[in-house]
Amino acid sequence: QEKLNLIAITESALKSKHSDEQIEIDGFSTLRNDLSNNDRCGGVLLYYKNDLSVKNRTDLCQMSNTIVAELSISKKKIFFVVSYRKPSQSAQDFTSYCEQLDNIIEKINLENPFMTILTGDFNAKHNSWCSGDTTDNFGSAIFEIFAKHTISQTVNQPTNITSRTQHCIDLVATDQPN
Repeated sequence: QEKLNLIAITESALKSKHSDEQIEIDGFSTLRNDLSNNDRCGGVLLYYKNDLSVKNRTDLCQMSNTIVAELSISKKKIFFVVSYRKPSQSAQDFTSYCEQLDNIIEKINLENPFMTILTGDFNAKHNSWCSGDTTDNFGSAIFEIFAKHTISQTVNQPTNITSRTQHCIDLVATDQPN
């Protein structure tokens, strides 16, 4: 109905014991970064239309809970990154996450793509992403990585809504916002 080409899912909770057949959507193929056996939350999944030219770029990404896909559309190279950052990370794990995310973007930029899109659940808040939202240390760090690489966050409304709070923590960011 929506004629989607890509469907990105964070917190898929999939493990290697789950087969592709169990999660199949007709007309789509998948890229997965499943949970390790010790993890209880996380995992990312990318569905893409079977007629799209997509490569899983594991050479650019060794992070858990992250997929880097290279799409070729009209002879243009586009990178699509899906990432989930656990909100319970230690300070050391968060620093490592940021370093790895920055490294992925740097490697992608070396390939001179037409466009890069980053999406996912970053569990980070920044007041520039949503009017009235707060800024936390995670949001400040992610904001700085995006700024360093001239990446614009495009979601401007709450994506995490409770009875007491509203935050924009699920992001879609790109170096080609137009």
